[in-house]
Amino acid sequence: MKVGDMVSLSSKGKGLQMNMKVYDECIYGLLVNLQTDLNCGDFICTVRWFQKNGIGQKVRHHHYRYELKKFKKL
Repeated sequence: MKVGDMVSLSSKGKGLQMNMKVYDECIYGLLVNLQTDLNCGDFICTVRWFQKNGIGQKVRHHHYRYELKKFKKL
């Protein structure tokens, strides 16, 4: 993945309790920033989430790479 890609939650991301607000309200997100976590070596992705009608959330959320997948049009 690279900055600017459209993403959605993966099955692992949907199963985590900390992503319930994103899962309930938002359909897709835009990958804004990508950085490496020095503790575990995994990527941390900053995502701005959007609802189905295109309204974006003001707060950006941080996710690990395994919580996201590339967005596929429904």
